[in-house]
Amino acid sequence: MPRLLLLAALAASLTASPSAQVASLPPRDEGAQDPSFIAFRAKLLTAAAARDTSAVLRAFAPDATISFGGDSGPEGVRDLWLRPGIERETDFWTALVQTVSLGSVVQGDIVSAPYYFLAMPEALDPFEHVIVVGEQVRVRSEPTLSGSVLGSLTYQVVPRAPVDGVFETTADGYTWVPIRLASGERGWIADTFVRSPVGLRAGFEKRGSTWQILYFVEGD
Repeated sequence: MPRLLLLAALAASLTASPSAQVASLPPRDEGAQDPSFIAFRAKLLTAAAARDTSAVLRAFAPDATISFGGDSGPEGVRDLWLRPGIERETDFWTALVQTVSLGSVVQGDIVSAPYYFLAMPEALDPFEHVIVVGEQVRVRSEPTLSGSVLGSLTYQVVPRAPVDGVFETTADGYTWVPIRLASGERGWIADTFVRSPVGLRAGFEKRGSTWQILYFVEGD
């Protein structure tokens, strides 16, 4: 499938009507069924952990989509992520490792990561929900470690619950994301355990005998 058609299909799969439901989205790693992909991913993660720029950039296809604004290939990565002076909440190396480490799904010849990409329930608006990626993640009554525990969530999709238009706040060395529980209560979860359905995702394709990164994008 041509890359642009694939990306359009992926974006369309995330478009849904608003809902206040809470859904389960357990992890999966469909790409692990291919030993060659496992080897490629392990090598990529090792290079990223070592911040080996040359090795990581070689993993990107020359025509890899890096943004929806025209950035592509290794040079697109350099310009959008590695250019001196650029400011981002998460550096390239951390972002790449976090994205690639969270399982995978397979669609045709493309392996996509994280695992929840393409798996969001169609009834849930990806811009109004977040995904809890962890087991027994505590939900607190206030955005602080001293907040009482309202309950815990394991690999759940939950609605955002912004406070006065604010989608996160920082306290006790953590960034806290406000969410709405099925009971209707607002709770707070440390962002270490929260991901956006339209956050960073990566796609991989085997060209000949070599796996390459086909896209590394965020947003819609």
